[in-house]
Amino acid sequence: MRTRCWLRTSNSTSSPQLTDADLMAAGLPVGARKRLLEAIERFCDDQDTEMPSISQPTVPVTEPPVEAERRQLTVLFSDVVGSTHLAETLDAEDLRSLLLSFQKVCAEVVQRREGQIGLFIGDGVTAYFGYPRAHEDSAQRAVQAGLDIMAGLTELGTDGLEARCGVHTGPVVIGELGVGEKRLCDRIVGEAPNIAARLQAFAPPGSLVMSEATLRLVEGFFEVDPLGPQMLKGVSAPIAIYRVLRASAAPNRFEARSGQSLTPLVGRETELGFLTRRWENAMEGEGQAVLLQGEAGIGKSRLLQTLRMQLREVPHTEIIFYCSPQHQTSALWPAIQHLHRALGFAGEKDDVAGRERLRHFLGDLDLDSADLVEPLATLLGFPSDPGWNTGPADPEHVRRAVFAALSRLTFAVQRRNPVLVVVEDAHWIDPSTTELVGQMLTDMASQRLFVLLTARPEFRAPWSNSSPMVTLPLARLSRRETEAMIRGVAPYDLPAAMLAQLVAKTDGVPLFIEELTKSVAESRSNLGFGAVIEIPATLQAALHARLDRLAPIRQIIQVAALLGRVFDADLLIAVGQRDAAAVKRALHDLIEAELIYPRKNPHCRRPTI
Repeated sequence: MRTRCWLRTSNSTSSPQLTDADLMAAGLPVGARKRLLEAIERFCDDQDTEMPSISQPTVPVTEPPVEAERRQLTVLFSDVVGSTHLAETLDAEDLRSLLLSFQKVCAEVVQRREGQIGLFIGDGVTAYFGYPRAHEDSAQRAVQAGLDIMAGLTELGTDGLEARCGVHTGPVVIGELGVGEKRLCDRIVGEAPNIAARLQAFAPPGSLVMSEATLRLVEGFFEVDPLGPQMLKGVSAPIAIYRVLRASAAPNRFEARSGQSLTPLVGRETELGFLTRRWENAMEGEGQAVLLQGEAGIGKSRLLQTLRMQLREVPHTEIIFYCSPQHQTSALWPAIQHLHRALGFAGEKDDVAGRERLRHFLGDLDLDSADLVEPLATLLGFPSDPGWNTGPADPEHVRRAVFAALSRLTFAVQRRNPVLVVVEDAHWIDPSTTELVGQMLTDMASQRLFVLLTARPEFRAPWSNSSPMVTLPLARLSRRETEAMIRGVAPYDLPAAMLAQLVAKTDGVPLFIEELTKSVAESRSNLGFGAVIEIPATLQAALHARLDRLAPIRQIIQVAALLGRVFDADLLIAVGQRDAAAVKRALHDLIEAELIYPRKNPHCRRPTI
């Protein structure tokens, strides 16, 4: 870098310069080339302040380059049906009022699903999910938002106001566009918004259509009707599209994939044996509690699924609480959803029929007294029976009655059969469900109850000091286990070089192993085995979500990625132009987030995918 600065300030016009073409020839991608050249330029500018200035001819200066970011986004485009006819038949003020009602519904829904409105264009609205903050379920949020918009317009009941939606997922570049005062922030460049807009034209009024690219990310979470491959204006190849009918009842990706063959379980024999023994103890009336903990994609749900499959032939009852990132502030949401499944609710609106079904369910357990029926009916949103003497309308009184009813229900169920209580994704648990689980742990000592929680490393169990809960950490797979899993996923033998590359890039994380191996197998006919392995779309959202939680140190992450998979901490400090203490704190945060991990040499860090 010093040599380049000396050359830049010398009078020689023939001295070699480090150019973008040089870095391209070295194999660096465009983002890395840009960052490196900018860093060198800043370094040289600092050196220039310490050198005598040399007269230079004045040249025009262009505006500095605008920062942009490459992302995978799911784009939702919603359009008012028959807007041209409406403009012809309605007064301009009435049309404006109608469009504002449409835009308000769209904005409220997108905000609720934590997406972002990209653009209001006349009778159309573009929203995107995955920026500025990515979520692991961004595509699912986008599709659900489209369905919510349609439902919101129906509830609005405005004559002549009907919409249709298109949803597509793809790579884009996000940044400023325009010049001077006309610059616009967070504009999207790429195919995704255009394809989403074209797709909505295939949707009947009041419905939503999505592309196959989005379907791959949400398959099983929605019921769909295939419409076949369609040619879209401006798109060279046909795109398979699907009309979304409704959301399914699947609470997570494993339930969504029910009926599909699961990847073979590899390297978890010891952990499965441990859980099986704990279950056997619970069957004898010795209540058990285990926290299954590990990073995202490490196989917690897969291990749990295997245990549940193993217990299918054993008489028992399951109580499953699926925690959700979208319902962390919804009191007892996992318990309510479990009761819906247990009672066989499928979106019925008939309160009388719902109460009757609840009464029969509790009657089978000899629990049909009003002090159980009414609190649970209240929890499920049914109107209270006027004959039930609840006393003053005290929320705390109702809360205590609900908790007492749930406790009695669990106790009654375990008297008939051993009970497996599963709390999935406890890192997203709401405070009320936390209290409910704590109550179960307190009462379980002499019950046939096995409480099994899954959570990521950041979760701190609030009951760990007051209950006999055992934490079972899940480690990454060894090289031998990784190779065995790759062979189990790949439909054919992979060349040794490709196998080694997959082992190196997946770092023993089962989800990465599965998705990258599938991606390689699917692209074999098009790319061959010599191609660079790209991160598949099924992993992009999860990785961006983890990086977005570390936004303050994003620049350090980018510099580390430029240095390579294995890098020296001192080198990162030297080239990162940051305070050494700040870089060390950033490395600590990255290790805590399990995006990198230290090697034997304490000055080296090895980033994961």
